[in-house]
Amino acid sequence: MLLQSHLDKIQLLPALPNALADGEVKGIVARGGFELAFSWKNSKLQYVEITSKKGEPCVLEYNGNTIEFDTKAGKTYKFDGSLNKK
Repeated sequence: MLLQSHLDKIQLLPALPNALADGEVKGIVARGGFELAFSWKNSKLQYVEITSKKGEPCVLEYNGNTIEFDTKAGKTYKFDGSLNKK
């Protein structure tokens, strides 16, 4: 519903119900050692912050857009709702 992490990628808001059109989550954990915080409004992603716990490569997907990037353990990466780096 809010996050799916399998097949070596993290999908954001893959099955968001209409009843949760607006919201925010912090501290949700995805496979690969990633902790995320993100918000959405009118069922659209507003921002996402990803903190890498292990320093593994990250593949992030939202609304047909996919980005891949290398990470360092302990570092946080910030993106807007279109997955552009902030």
